[in-house]
Amino acid sequence: MPMMKLIRIGMLSALGLLALAMLSTASLAKDSSLAGTWTGTVENPSLKFSLTVKGPKDRLELRLNMASNGIENLKLDQVKFDGETLEFVVPVPDQVIRCKAKRKEDGSFAGTYFIGDQSGGFTMARESKTR
Repeated sequence: MPMMKLIRIGMLSALGLLALAMLSTASLAKDSSLAGTWTGTVENPSLKFSLTVKGPKDRLELRLNMASNGIENLKLDQVKFDGETLEFVVPVPDQVIRCKAKRKEDGSFAGTYFIGDQSGGFTMARESKTR
């Protein structure tokens, strides 16, 4: 096979792979659904939690489970998600815990919780997806 033909085939293959990669990235970006089970960690103190998420992004329902604190299936309030930022309030007696997290490139979230004038960090990643 002549060298120019091999170069042309190689370039076409590379362009095809690049187009496929771009389409895959675009489809991930369009997947703004959060439905499924998410697991995470609250920093300082280090606590594990899980969230069950249901519904479309404009009507999300989040339920919190945190065994170490005796929290099971607690419905979260004031849930907002714009495709990038997730906000919610954890309704616990005598406190307001506000949470705000940004979606990272890998689809996980990193954020901050606020209790009065104190704050700390948390992270969470999808464990399973609900269709």
